[in-house]
Amino acid sequence: FYTIEMERAFSLALHIHSAVSSLLHCASFYLLLLKTPPNQREVRTFLVFIQSILWLHDISFDVLVHPMPLAPLPAAYFRGILARMGASVNIMMGLIVGFGYLIAVAFILCFVHKHQTIMGDSSKFKMSKVSNH
Repeated sequence: FYTIEMERAFSLALHIHSAVSSLLHCASFYLLLLKTPPNQREVRTFLVFIQSILWLHDISFDVLVHPMPLAPLPAAYFRGILARMGASVNIMMGLIVGFGYLIAVAFILCFVHKHQTIMGDSSKFKMSKVSNH
């Protein structure tokens, strides 16, 4: 059971997290888009995709959903913009899980690209290029 003061403190912590992460996302986008060295332009696409998904996840988690934990239960209730608009719990959990899934897929794609880049052309682990014929 949380007191009102603890709930306000947790809410303030989420707002601070949102502000700090937004600043860091802006710095990351600036560095990725404008300061990437020419020899890393190919991997920049994957990194921008990962950064975009992380930014959208932070916005949805901190602003749209804004969960408040119900200790000691492994549960939470939502106080974000979507909850105030009357969105169902399924939609809000779907956002959190969906963005988590996209983050995992983005990391896997980045690792596969890295693996395929370092593989020799004659390696049996090298995937063949898909043709559009």
